[in-house]
Amino acid sequence: MLKLLILPNYSQNDNLFILINKGEKWIIDNYNLITSLNLPNSWSRGLPNFLLPYYDNDKSFVLGQVYKYQDRYLFFKSCAAGKDKDGRTVFLTAMIEQNKLMDETINIANLENLIKLNKNYIISNDKINELKKAIELLNNPSPQSKENIEQMFIKVRNNFNYKHFTSVSFKKAAFPPDSEVIFDKTNNNSALTKSIISSILIIILILLIAKYYYHTH
Repeated sequence: MLKLLILPNYSQNDNLFILINKGEKWIIDNYNLITSLNLPNSWSRGLPNFLLPYYDNDKSFVLGQVYKYQDRYLFFKSCAAGKDKDGRTVFLTAMIEQNKLMDETINIANLENLIKLNKNYIISNDKINELKKAIELLNNPSPQSKENIEQMFIKVRNNFNYKHFTSVSFKKAAFPPDSEVIFDKTNNNSALTKSIISSILIIILILLIAKYYYHTH
């Protein structure tokens, strides 16, 4: 099964790169593979701006996403991975192709040598250390992030008709996941039903009071 990392864009290069596991080794490649998946607009590479408060409150925050792709799952997890050359937060995202949903660790031997020997993704030693810390964070998210991801897995298993799920709410996204849109509609319909029932009960109560008043006066 496919396993890869979408590498942080520390240099703000026009080209993005991935670190992909092929057999028993990892290689650095271009971003074309991700583009070819035709992921939905609701999918996020890294943490969208509206989720940054989660990171501000929890520096070990990890975002989980699941996308049902053909007959398998694409499980994504993303975290902050330091700053780019202009001081902006950049992100590391892992993608793990699975037949059965589960969290998995990312283990890359000789990461430093692998990066130093490649001619495309060139970063400083400081950035290599930040990348190592980000990989460790993906493998060991905060307890709340881990719980959120587990709850997301449960939603995925219980809802077969939707494709994209996230571990925290994407309600503020320009393109919410189909699963969250459906859940919101369900919740709204439930609230509307309760409101209608309450109104009917109030009307019945008023009629009963009026009837009682009519017969006693």
